[in-house]
Amino acid sequence: MLRQPFFGLAFFLFLSVACIFLPSSDAVVSVSERRAYGWLDRQCIDGGFKPTERRSLPAGAFGNNAKNLTLGMSPCCWSAQELPTWIAKIILEEVLGLHVDIAGVADIQPAALGIVGCLDYEDWQCSKHNTTNPVLHVVLGVFYPDMVTDVEHTLDVSSGGPGRNSWTNNVRDIGPIGFGSVDADFVMQGVVADAKNKKQLDLQWGPNLAHATEFFTQLVDFNGSHGIYQYCAEDYADLLLERGYLCNSTWVKANPWRKGLLAFDGKLLWDENGDSPGRPIPARNCSSSPIGSGNIFPGWVCILDGWWASPACQKLGDPEKSCIVYADFGSGSAWSPTVVQTWEELNIPILYVCTGPGDVHMELLDDFSENGNRILFNWWAPDASSELKYHGSATKHVVAPRRVSYPPGKGAASGPSHKIARQELLDLAPEVMFLLERLLFTPAHMERLHQQLVNYVVAHDLKGYEAQDEAYFNVTCEWVRNNRLPDSSRKGGRIPWGPWVMTAEQCQPGKEWHPSTASCISCAAGSTSRAGVGCYKCPAGVFCPQKALQNRACVHQGNSALRAQSFRKIAWKALSIHILELRATALARCAHLDAMQHSLEPAVVRTVLSERPLMDTAVCSARLVQLGNMHMAAEAASVRHAHLT
Repeated sequence: MLRQPFFGLAFFLFLSVACIFLPSSDAVVSVSERRAYGWLDRQCIDGGFKPTERRSLPAGAFGNNAKNLTLGMSPCCWSAQELPTWIAKIILEEVLGLHVDIAGVADIQPAALGIVGCLDYEDWQCSKHNTTNPVLHVVLGVFYPDMVTDVEHTLDVSSGGPGRNSWTNNVRDIGPIGFGSVDADFVMQGVVADAKNKKQLDLQWGPNLAHATEFFTQLVDFNGSHGIYQYCAEDYADLLLERGYLCNSTWVKANPWRKGLLAFDGKLLWDENGDSPGRPIPARNCSSSPIGSGNIFPGWVCILDGWWASPACQKLGDPEKSCIVYADFGSGSAWSPTVVQTWEELNIPILYVCTGPGDVHMELLDDFSENGNRILFNWWAPDASSELKYHGSATKHVVAPRRVSYPPGKGAASGPSHKIARQELLDLAPEVMFLLERLLFTPAHMERLHQQLVNYVVAHDLKGYEAQDEAYFNVTCEWVRNNRLPDSSRKGGRIPWGPWVMTAEQCQPGKEWHPSTASCISCAAGSTSRAGVGCYKCPAGVFCPQKALQNRACVHQGNSALRAQSFRKIAWKALSIHILELRATALARCAHLDAMQHSLEPAVVRTVLSERPLMDTAVCSARLVQLGNMHMAAEAASVRHAHLT
C-alpha cells in the first residue's frame, strides 16, 4: 500500500486525502454494520474457547469496569490490514480465551491517535481524550515509525491534545509485522492481456512499458464522462471550485460538475450546458512542482498547466498524443527520485499528473469500469480491495489492477509497517504481547493470502462487502487451522503460528502457568514460582514484595543473583541502610555464595558496611539480633569495632 493516504503523511495533508480510500459515500461500511454480517462472531477452531468461556481484561485496567481487548480494523477496503487482524482475532479469542472487540480504523494516524486515547481519532484530532481508557488497545500493520512526529503534533497541548509525551507514555511499538507496503505502478488486467495477445509483451515487467504506448489511452482521447468527478461532497470539491466548476447534487453520477455561467450580478451559476471535467485536473499548475514541494526533475517539461512530460515522452512528439498517462495523488509518492529515475533509465514515456485529493484517484477505477480509459497509476501493494469491490458489478470493463514489477533496486522501496499496542498490556496480558511480538507475515505470505481471498470471492461469486466477509473469515480460519504445526506450514509454504503462543517456559518468576488460558498468572503475595511451575510459599529470610507483580516476584533462594537483590532489599528495609546497588566487588562475591536460608553472607555484610565508615553499625547489629541472625550481628559488630578503632 502506498504511503499515502496512510503512510508517512503529514497531518496537514489529511484534508486532501481520503481516509483509507473508502468507496464513494454511498458505499461506506462501518464496524457495527460489518459485525451485523455475522462472520466476525463465527467460531473457527474445534475445541477453541467459545464466547461464554472467554475472559475480559481485569477491571481497573482501563477505567473502572472490565474491558474487552479491542483491536483496530478497517471497516472495509484495506485487505493488507484486515487479513492479519482477522487471524490475530481468531487466535486471541479461541486459543488465548479473551473477549475481543473490533473498533474501526480508517487510516494510520487515526489508528495511532485512537490507541493514545483520543476520542475524536476518526476525525484526525485529539481535542477530546481519555488516555487512561482508550478506544483501541492493539492495531496491526498500520503504523510507521517516521509518523511519530505527525502524531505528536496532533497530541500537542497547543493542538488541544493531552501532550506529546502521551504517545511514549501509553503506546508501545511492538515492531514490524513482517511485510511492508509499497507504492507501486499498476495497470489493468485487460491492458495486460491485450499487449500479451497482440505483441507478446508482458506489461507487468516494467522495462516493457517503453514499447507499450499503443496499448494506453492518450490524453487527447481521454473521456472521463460519468467516470470521474461524480460527487459534490468529495475531497476534490475545492479544487474544482477554484477552476470555475459548480456542482448540482441532483446530478450525482451524471456529471454533476459543470463550468459555471457568469450571471449579470457577477455570480457563477450552475449551467446544465456547461462543460464537465472530462479528464483528471492537475492539483497544481506549472509554476511549481506537481506535488507542491520537492524537485522538478531535469529534462521534465510541464504542459497543459500541470501535466509533466518525461524526456522519453517528449522525444515521441506531442505528449498529449504520444505518451502513457500516469496518475498519482495525495503527497505524490511516485514523484520521487527512485521512481522518476527508473522511468528515465528504462526510457518509459510518462505524462505525469498528480490529481491531489484521494477521492478522484479512487474514481479513476470507476472511470475505467465505465469508460475503459487505460492509464498507468499509483496504488499500494499488497492489496485486493479494488478487485473485491468491483467483483460481480455490471460494469463495461473489468476492474482488476495488476502490479508492474521493475528490476531489483529500481522503483519505489517497501516500507515496513508496524504493530502498536497499549503499554499496560505488557503487565495486564503478557500472553497477548508475547503473541503480538511474534506475529509476523512475510511478503510472500501476504501475497498468498490475498490471492486466496480473491479466489474465494470469485469461486463463491460473493458480491459486495457484506457477502465478502465470508471470504475473509474462511480464508483466515483455514490459515489458522492449517498452520499451527511446523510440518503443516512447510507443506503449505507458510509460517507456523504455534510458537506465537506463550508456554510455561516463558513465565517470569512469580507467575504460574495456566494451560487452560495459555497465560501466566501472578502468584499471591508471599508465594513465588519458577518456569511456570505451581506457586509455592517463599522461603523464610528472603525478600517478598507486597504484590506479586511482573518482575517483582518473591526472590527465590536458589538463585544467587536474586539472593543479592534480596540482601539489598533487606539491607534497606530491615537495617535502615539506603543501598541502591552493590559495587562490583560485592556483586562478584554474591555470585558465589552458597544457599543459606537463615543467614546472609558475612563477606557481603563486611564489604558493604566497610564502604560506609560513618554509618551507625550498632543499629545494624541490633536489627540483625532482632532478626535472629546472631552470626551476622557479630559480623556487623566487628565492622563497627574496626571503624571505632
